[in-house]
Amino acid sequence: MAIRSVTPHRTSATPITGHFKTRDDYAVWRPDGTDGYLLVYTVAGHGRFTSPDGAMFETSAGELVLVRPHSYDDYRTPSGGRWDLLWVQFVPRADWSDLLDWPAEWRGIHRLAGGRNLLPMMRRLHADATGADPLRDRLATNALEALLLACDRLNPNRQHRRGNPHVLRALEYVAAKLSQKLTVAGLAAAAGISPSRLAHLFREELGMSVMHYIEMRRIERAQQLLAVTALTIKQIAEQVGFDTPFYFSLRFKKATGLSPTSYRRK
Repeated sequence: MAIRSVTPHRTSATPITGHFKTRDDYAVWRPDGTDGYLLVYTVAGHGRFTSPDGAMFETSAGELVLVRPHSYDDYRTPSGGRWDLLWVQFVPRADWSDLLDWPAEWRGIHRLAGGRNLLPMMRRLHADATGADPLRDRLATNALEALLLACDRLNPNRQHRRGNPHVLRALEYVAAKLSQKLTVAGLAAAAGISPSRLAHLFREELGMSVMHYIEMRRIERAQQLLAVTALTIKQIAEQVGFDTPFYFSLRFKKATGLSPTSYRRK
C-alpha cells in the first residue's frame, strides 16, 4: 500500500480562499485536519469525500461541504473526473456558531445541497480575499458572513432553532405587509394552515395572539420612524398600518405610556 503524504496547510485569522479546476490527480489528505474551518463549494464536476472508516459521498454542482477543525480531511477528484471548486479556510467569529450547525455526514464533515444561487457570493468572497484593496481582509470577512447567512436559509437544522416553518412564513408576511390590512385569516392563508392552527402556534411559540404580535411590530416600527425620521404622525400611522392618526395615537400610548409626539420629543 502506498504511503500517503499529508497535505500542508496554514491557518489565518482572516479568510483564505482558492479556486481550483482539478483533474483526477488532485487529492487532499490531512488525518488530523486543520486548526480552522474549511468550506468547499462545488462549481462543476464532482468531488469525493472519504471518512476514516471508508464511507464516501460525492458532491455535485451547488453543494457545499464544511469541515470542522481537527476533523479527518480526505477528499479528491474521482478517477477520470474533473472538479471545479471554490474553497475558503477561516476561523469563525464567536457569534457564527449557530450558522455552522449543518447536517452531518459523519463526525466533523457536514454538507448542504441546493446552493447553486450562492455561486456569485462565493466568487465575491474569493475576489475580496485575493484582491488588492487595503481593506480586503475586512471585506472578505463580511462576504464570508453574508455567505454563511445565505447558507443558513438552506439549512434544514435552521427550522429546529427558529421554530415552526408556518409561523416563520407568517412572520415574514407581517414584515412585508405591515402597512396593509392584516387579518388572522390572511396570515393563515400565507402560512398555508388554518386560522385556528396559526392562532395555536402563535400562542405556543410566541406567547401571544396573532393580532397582538401584529400590533407589537407596528408599534416597534413606529418608534423607529419617530426617532429617526421627520415624517408626520399621519404619515407614520399610514406606514405602520393604522387606519387613522387618532387610533394610532391611542394604541401607541397604551403600548409605550407616551403619545407619539411626546415619544419623539423624548
